[in-house]
Order: sequence, then C-alpha cells, then structure tokens
Amino acid sequence: MTDYSKSIADRLTKLAAAESSGMVPITGTPAGAIHLRNGAVVYAESSRTPGPAGVPPQAGAPPQAGAPPQAGVPPQAELDSALGIGESTIDAALDLLSSRSACSRFRALTMTSAEPAALSISVAELLAEVNRRRRLLTQLAGIMPDSALTRTPVLEAHRVQVSALDWALLIRIRTGSTPRDLAWELGRSVFRTTVDAHRLVNLGLLTAAPPSGTRTPALTGSSGRATPGDDGAVSFLKALPDEKGTSVMSKVIKTAPQRRAGA
Repeated sequence: MTDYSKSIADRLTKLAAAESSGMVPITGTPAGAIHLRNGAVVYAESSRTPGPAGVPPQAGAPPQAGAPPQAGVPPQAELDSALGIGESTIDAALDLLSSRSACSRFRALTMTSAEPAALSISVAELLAEVNRRRRLLTQLAGIMPDSALTRTPVLEAHRVQVSALDWALLIRIRTGSTPRDLAWELGRSVFRTTVDAHRLVNLGLLTAAPPSGTRTPALTGSSGRATPGDDGAVSFLKALPDEKGTSVMSKVIKTAPQRRAGA
C-alpha cells in the first residue's frame, strides 16, 4: 500500500476499532466517500469508478438501487463478491486507496436497532482485498485501467469465439478507449474490465498502449506484433452467450490446417 493511501487506511482502522457509524468523505482525485456501520464498511464510492449497474456515484449519498444495464449489455450482479458486498464498493475502495486522495472530517450517524442490517465487510477484510487486487494488477504486464486499447485488425486464427461479455467489450472499442472508459459504458467494475481486457490482449484480439507519460512498450497479443488502431467492424468474431450470467474464457477456434491434420 502506498504512502498516499495510508492515511485513509489508518482512519478506517481507527473508526472500525471504535465501531463508528457514518461517512468518511474523500477529497482529491479521485473524490468519493466510504460509509460505515458499527465499524464495518457498507458502501464506497469513487468519482472514477461506476456505482451499482454503472450509475455515477454521488458523493455523500447513501447506496441506491442501480438502473438497469443498457440494451445489449450483459447484466452483472452487483452482490457477487464472495466477501458479501457489492463489487462496485470494492472497486471504489481500490481506486480511493490507490490514489493521493485524503480523508475529510468524519460525519457520524446514529444507527437504531430498528434499521435493517446492511451487507458489510470488515475494514481489515476490505484492506486485504484491496491489496490482493493491487498485487494482481501489477502482474497484468503492460496494461492498466487507463491504458489505451485498440482492436487487432489481423488475426492468426480464421475464426474466434468469445463470450457475450467479451463481445460487449470488443464492439465498444474506439481509438483511445481504456478499460476505465469501457467499465463506465458496460456498468462493470474497472478492476474486472481491466482483467478482461488483459485476457483479450493475450488472445491477440486487442493491443494495449501504456498511459501517457510512461515508457512501457505496448502490450501485444500472441503474435508478438504491435498493431495500429482500428475502428472497423470486428466481423471475424462470433459472440457466445454466457453460462449462468458469468464471464467465460474466450476460445480460439482451430484453423483449417489444424483441422485437416486432426489436431
């Protein structure tokens, strides 16, 4: 964890020990807030990550039911984290705790026993999950949430089958699109969209360029060739429906020579 996020982590740890209820406003870039109930985190929002179902967060507002996804965008359950809290909350916390942002004055709230219990995660578990995701992102060589993506105009395989979620991502690629941009369009977490984009780069369907100001070489697919941007159609792709609403790994179909050889 960087020194920049340590102040936020320390504040949350102290509030958890005191079993506080209320909101910690976060100022800077990104701005946001972290909501607690009896010392546990029930919601987090960041100005750089979508809220539930892609709804833009409103600093200081309590969690709201998300609007339905756009037409053609595969739905994604928000309460799908094994930790028992919405993916958008983990995504926002990751963004806030990986920044130079700082805490503002804690706004305490009084909770009554009559209020329904909210889904929550302990501060210790949240910090552990944030650190796990940050370590994973460092292993996605060459691609970050703000890396520019382009479609690969020429593929080694004659045909490629992709999941519905991957197809929704691929057809939205425009010159300069980043995983963060696509996350907002799809109503998905920035973290998951970055991981999915990395997989598609490894399959040779996308090329990733480093964010401006960095010297990291562009990440290419299995062909090992960096390719220019392309806004044309991706007619060589076929979208497959997801199984039970979950993302499935893309599959490269055998080429004609492989089929003839009985591979």
